[in-house]
Amino acid sequence: MATTSETQPKREVWSSRTAFLFASLGCAVGFGNVWRFPTLAYEYGGGAFLIPYFLALVLIGLPLLMMEISLGQHYLAGDVGVFGKINPRFRGIGISSSLNSFIVVCYYAMLIGWTVRCFVSAFTNPGSWSLYDGDEAFSHFVNVIVGMESLENGNDSRPTRIVIYNVCCLAVVWLAIFFGTAYGLEWTGKITYISMGVPLVLMVVLLIRAVTLEGSGIGIHAYIGAWELQVLIDHPDVWSTAVSQIFFSLGVTFGMFTAFGSHCPRSAPAFENSVVIAICNSAFSIISGFTIFGALGYLAHEQNMDIQDVVVGGPALIFGAYPDVLETLPGGIFWVRLFFFDMFLLGIDSSFAIIEAIITVLKDTPWLRSRSTYDVSAGVCTMGFLCGVMYSTDAGLYFLDVVDFYVNFIMILVGMLECVAVGWFFGLERQYELLGERTVNIYMTTSCASILVASFFWFGIANGAATFWSGFVLFVAIYAAGLVVAIRTFRQTKGLVIDDTDPTVPSYNVNLQWSDLDIAKTIMLRNVYDLKAELEPTVGVFPLWVAVLIKHFIPHVLWILFVNLAVAKDQGQYLFGQYGGYPTWPFQVLGICVVLLSLSIVIVGLIIPEVFDSFSGGTNEDNAASDKSIELTGHATTNSNSEQDEYKLMKPDQHNDNALGNVQTQKVVS
Repeated sequence: MATTSETQPKREVWSSRTAFLFASLGCAVGFGNVWRFPTLAYEYGGGAFLIPYFLALVLIGLPLLMMEISLGQHYLAGDVGVFGKINPRFRGIGISSSLNSFIVVCYYAMLIGWTVRCFVSAFTNPGSWSLYDGDEAFSHFVNVIVGMESLENGNDSRPTRIVIYNVCCLAVVWLAIFFGTAYGLEWTGKITYISMGVPLVLMVVLLIRAVTLEGSGIGIHAYIGAWELQVLIDHPDVWSTAVSQIFFSLGVTFGMFTAFGSHCPRSAPAFENSVVIAICNSAFSIISGFTIFGALGYLAHEQNMDIQDVVVGGPALIFGAYPDVLETLPGGIFWVRLFFFDMFLLGIDSSFAIIEAIITVLKDTPWLRSRSTYDVSAGVCTMGFLCGVMYSTDAGLYFLDVVDFYVNFIMILVGMLECVAVGWFFGLERQYELLGERTVNIYMTTSCASILVASFFWFGIANGAATFWSGFVLFVAIYAAGLVVAIRTFRQTKGLVIDDTDPTVPSYNVNLQWSDLDIAKTIMLRNVYDLKAELEPTVGVFPLWVAVLIKHFIPHVLWILFVNLAVAKDQGQYLFGQYGGYPTWPFQVLGICVVLLSLSIVIVGLIIPEVFDSFSGGTNEDNAASDKSIELTGHATTNSNSEQDEYKLMKPDQHNDNALGNVQTQKVVS
């Protein structure tokens, strides 16, 4: 029996803008803000790292964040529904994104579970954190908390047992996630006031304590006081590292912000919200650095060591060095408990966001559209717990490391495909109508070829300045040649004179001819303006520079990052298929299966789009509202003075989109 719009529940909306912002900030802020950013800043020139970091934020992170929130808010759907509405063949991109989000939350929940166990051990066995220095504390975490001591007699790192204590901690985490998401968006929004608000307060408390310690200035100077600008030249990988940090720290392209945006009021200011989230996420990372390095400076001072001898990153920082520092303070075990509680809240908030994104996608389908959020959340959390049991084995940390690498690898590609879908295929039919299929296809093909050829030179040939510049010159040459050919093709196939016999076309400026510059701007930017014009009536300001970056910059950068990671080597061996030196079975096989499954879903969606027709996205009421918006904004420039002005950049003498969209052309006889 078909579900009618009368029987379908209405789409939930955030109770307030504050609830949305707190939930979104909880989605972005996580373990990486604490254990990765500060160490990266220290390793890459201190304050100098902020230059590529903030450039990446403005040029990559903020546009992607804006894109996801705006599309979700405009189309009233999760990732699958959004990309399906751009083109049904792109539903696979959204499904792949959601699948990888689920894979991430499965191992992320175990990481939170280890934090829970550390928190409990700070009560049941408080002396365990005071008996060791930083390295020994991390060894205690690895061997006792994770349970890897049973692997010491083996040679291949394969799991030998399930650590029951960790299974229990994992169950506790999934129960927390379930109760945080099962009662709807309004309930989740209220919880985030605590789960995100408390960590903010606790981080400030830890910051004040850290910077008031003797010797803290040593660590803070090493963290951000030194500006070694030469690093930006001598170590070019700092730029890709900064982009990766922004990409994964914000959590863009995992579908979370698309889902959150779909529950915003139609008139919510998407750009302002995106700016607030991005700035707060980066501010938290920077503040965390002061907290961490202030404490590490104190440790170096107390032990009469150089700061480089105590600096660590990753799990070794939050499960080793930092608790060791806190333990040395007056009331030390109290600070250790406070820190692990803080980390638990940071992690659980991000898990809420991922599960909300998955619930949104599932409830957009006809199968689960009429089911309650409670039921869907119960199903997702149960499946997540079962899939996460492998991380509770004594080899769980190895599984986490491997799967995390391969998920990050494929998500860079998925992120690139999302930008291609929005930047290059949005409004493609209108481009065909205006410019001709041959013109558009030539431009798209040569644009793609330019970055592929350049990538071959950059990554397929020995490194060197000559190789880099050769690739860059070829990139520009192929792109420029393709644009020239596209312009000539337009002249030959579509003509340049407006036919004034059509009464629907304004009669002014008859026999107007476009210059090459006008044609070039239209080929390069027409659908960029269309994207901006369609979104602005529902999401507010959508800056032109954001739309341009989504089409002409971000996909290229993400492709370069993807290829760079694909050909990366460690000690002469490719990382892909041999990451970390882990055995092929089960570690590498598991990671490669994640990549192949994600790619297969995308490819199936492109070739056989009807396979994913059930992932239509949105309720009937949502679709009607979205379709009405599209209908109203299909020629949005007739209702927007600002858009009329911006279209003049492409066609100086053409005054509205109707004239551009409905123009009848005839071939010019030269």
